[in-house]
Amino acid sequence: MKHRKICSIGLLAMLLLVPAVLNAKNCDWQQWTESRLVYKINDDFDASFRYEQRLEEDASRFAVNIFEPIFTWHQSKNWDFNVTYRRFERYEPVASANNEATTAATFKLPISKELDFSNRFRFQFVVPEDNGVDWYTLYRNKTELRAKLKVENFEFQPFIWDELFVNIDEGLIDQNRAAVGVGFPITEELTADFSFMRLDRKTAAGWEWHPVGLVSLKVVF
Repeated sequence: MKHRKICSIGLLAMLLLVPAVLNAKNCDWQQWTESRLVYKINDDFDASFRYEQRLEEDASRFAVNIFEPIFTWHQSKNWDFNVTYRRFERYEPVASANNEATTAATFKLPISKELDFSNRFRFQFVVPEDNGVDWYTLYRNKTELRAKLKVENFEFQPFIWDELFVNIDEGLIDQNRAAVGVGFPITEELTADFSFMRLDRKTAAGWEWHPVGLVSLKVVF
């Protein structure tokens, strides 16, 4: 019964996002691919490196590279804390680059044996390399529900999340991301997530949105 309830929630979320795909305009589709290598120092600390690529313009143009070393402290079963340096490089439509320092805290709460809740509070200090662009601070809040299900010997993890971006210096919301997907443990060391995301972003011309395919691979040593 619990499995059916969780699957029903996931199915409803997918149905709510279907209109976004069906109404997508030409050249709106993006594909983001993330790889993360994690080295467990001990039970409390780990160091990792995250690399992300983004294809834009109907997934036809390589537009963004992101490099991010991360240091994480697992303070308790309910709290994680991390600090990172993030290098963001854009190539299309105009070349630019940012150097970013981030700090984050993630609250984790097991709702049941099959369902986990988490909320991440993240501050991102953005330093553009263009001298004509001011530094600014982003606050990002990401809320996620993730289920852990098993059918016979097949394990999978349906999930849904939403992340809000607030530009603190300007005092406004400038982006929102909402996603639904499923994760799979491939081996003991390797897991993969596949999801669809709706990206809403504020630009100089106003709000625009894009459907985004997300692939995330994680390897733990």
